[in-house]
Amino acid sequence: LRVRPGAGMLRGPVRARTPAMQMAQDDGARPSGAKAVEPARFPTRATPPADVLSAQLAALRAGDMAAAFQLFSRARRLAIRDGARRDVREFNVKQEDVYVALALMLTQSCPGLIGHNSHEVLASVGDPSPTAGRLPQHRARVRVRSGPNNAARLFTITLTRQSGFDGGDKRDQDGFEHCWFVWTIHPDDGGGGGAVIERDQVPC
Repeated sequence: LRVRPGAGMLRGPVRARTPAMQMAQDDGARPSGAKAVEPARFPTRATPPADVLSAQLAALRAGDMAAAFQLFSRARRLAIRDGARRDVREFNVKQEDVYVALALMLTQSCPGLIGHNSHEVLASVGDPSPTAGRLPQHRARVRVRSGPNNAARLFTITLTRQSGFDGGDKRDQDGFEHCWFVWTIHPDDGGGGGAVIERDQVPC
């Protein structure tokens, strides 16, 4: 689903597409027998956290909840999906409902982020000595400007590097092992709120 910039209402369904996916879908006129272009995977193990952050900010600016959802970590996507359940007995949550839940969550907790006018990464730093048993983290402080008055707001965005598959939950074997994804997004009140490493640490 796509959120119209500056609004909290959701519009028609859309699909998050990378440039390679765009090429694959627009290749309907290719000669018979020609091979379709395989969609590019993003991110990969070689993708730096800064590129994932940039992609997430672009998706949020465009109001593309499908793309934004896919750039959250495995654990965060499960939490968002769980929050979209209308009843504890509901297990087959529609993907559209998940995108609606994500949009409402971000609208309430991070006003001005969806559909913002512009953004700037003010600072970005990794953890040089991550705690044993915890996922590596990368943290960025971002200023976005939104609304008709171009009001400035600050956010702290934390990314984590996914763990490798250890033979446990098959959902962890998704082809994105050791890739960077967004873990949390918090308003930055200037006093460190939402930027406490101990609170945001994720078990491997």
